[in-house]
Amino acid sequence: MIETWLMRLGAIALAVAGFYFWADHRGYERAEKKYAAAEQKQREENQLRMDNLRTDYEALAEVKDDEIKRVATERDRLAASLRNRPERMPEAAQAACQGGTGAGLSREDSEFLAGEAARANELRAQLSACQDREWKLYEALTLKP
Repeated sequence: MIETWLMRLGAIALAVAGFYFWADHRGYERAEKKYAAAEQKQREENQLRMDNLRTDYEALAEVKDDEIKRVATERDRLAASLRNRPERMPEAAQAACQGGTGAGLSREDSEFLAGEAARANELRAQLSACQDREWKLYEALTLKP
């Protein structure tokens, strides 16, 4: 009688242990599926962010290119208008010159200064585009729920 009682108790203990093992395994499977779904959702959100970032980068590059073309056009227009200026004066005549204004600049000097101003404007456009790209990247990497 004691042996059957111990056998029944052992069978119950095995059944309870088996149930806990089965329940734990099922919970693990559910957690694994939930984790996989969350990971997939995160991948899709990251891909959307990257697509948006690529679109923003393309738009910023277009704005930068348009600005550089505008600066080049303005530079060329200005260079054409400066061709009517007189040549640089000889050293002796420069010493007698009283004061100086932009109107008195020679063609060479005017073209040089106009070219430098255009180059500065191109660099400004490139810097602005670079800063805008970095800001867009920062916004994309700052994970917003």
